[in-house]
Amino acid sequence: MEAEKSDGPSETQNDPPTPVAITQDFLSHFLQEIRSETGSLKDDLKPRIKDVRQEVTEIGEHVDDLEKVVDASLEGQEQLRRGNTLEHQNLELQSKEEDLENQSCCNSLQI
Repeated sequence: MEAEKSDGPSETQNDPPTPVAITQDFLSHFLQEIRSETGSLKDDLKPRIKDVRQEVTEIGEHVDDLEKVVDASLEGQEQLRRGNTLEHQNLELQSKEEDLENQSCCNSLQI
């Protein structure tokens, strides 16, 4: 029988892991990669941010329009209320005038 060949260390070896030196060059390179990715993400997000800002502006304009409609509606309701009050007062006055006319007719008949 042939002995098995292995490319790596045998399972029986308990060698400590090889220490990895973190150098200034490694950290600089790693930081540069992070900055590059961050810049790329910013570039990717810029058009979306612009779109979102435009949407927010449009929503704000719609809100302004709705506020105007609500204000006009409330003003219309107030005018209707005042109109109804005035109409009610007018009807009361007409009723009192009729009562006075009836009283004056009755008074003139009594004389």
